[in-house]
Amino acid sequence: ARIEVVLRRTHRENTQLSYQNILVNTEQHMVYRNDTPINLTPKEFEVLVFFLKHPNIAITRERLLSSIWGYEYEGETRTVDIHIQQIRKKLGLKDKLVTIPKLGYRLDQ
Repeated sequence: ARIEVVLRRTHRENTQLSYQNILVNTEQHMVYRNDTPINLTPKEFEVLVFFLKHPNIAITRERLLSSIWGYEYEGETRTVDIHIQQIRKKLGLKDKLVTIPKLGYRLDQ
């Protein structure tokens, strides 16, 4: 019984990610900027969570495609660029979610 309580507490703590003025609740699929709810598409949400879990790491477009869209995805890497552009716009991350030329992106802390 004690283990279950600890596991529940740990699980609950891991459902929230934060970055500056942004709060993400992964369990409820909710994103807040300055306590205001922000509507993200399911893929935008997944991309944001991926970056929040991998801060300060250069992430290639191919890695995002395989991790978020799956290995079977036949689309172009431009799909990633469009999602990044929308996330930057909706969350004001223009200067923090940076483009690494010829590689991909990085979320600077």
